[in-house]
Amino acid sequence: MEDLKKNQFIQEEEIKREYQAYLDSFDLVARRSASHLMINISSERTKEQALDLANQIKKK
Repeated sequence: MEDLKKNQFIQEEEIKREYQAYLDSFDLVARRSASHLMINISSERTKEQALDLANQIKKK
């Protein structure tokens, strides 16, 4: 086993290539999800405004 270790050598450039391939394989798109949103209806927001806001959010 020790002889096998002595005969192994990895070039620095090969390490860099593999690391870059590893980084390139990531999907960097941010994702968010929500199952419930609470939109309050108050003196400042009517039911219609709340529904409009909910529809705008849904389209995104």
